[in-house]
Amino acid sequence: MELLAASRLLVLSSTMEGGANAIAEAVTMGVPILCSDISGNVGMLGSDYPGYFRVSDTDQLADLLRRAEMDSPFFTRLRATIENVRHRFSPEHELASWAQLLSQL
Repeated sequence: MELLAASRLLVLSSTMEGGANAIAEAVTMGVPILCSDISGNVGMLGSDYPGYFRVSDTDQLADLLRRAEMDSPFFTRLRATIENVRHRFSPEHELASWAQLLSQL
């Protein structure tokens, strides 16, 4: 957690995952993410998140890493998008979501 908190960016190159704890941890710390465009990641961050790359596409990942390093507006957009979804990862939001789901059952 200390390493993640001190990081400027997280790369999550999963090929299959239902919902990565690493994404939730990075979001709650405000750390931007570059991640594969698998459904679990898209489900957590939203379809409009700008930091996706195609599974196993190392060239696209390298391009995104370069952009995050050299293109300040792109990096700012990554950070802003993380901030915009941060509320979804709060304990209060999780409790409310569970309560809503259970009431529907």
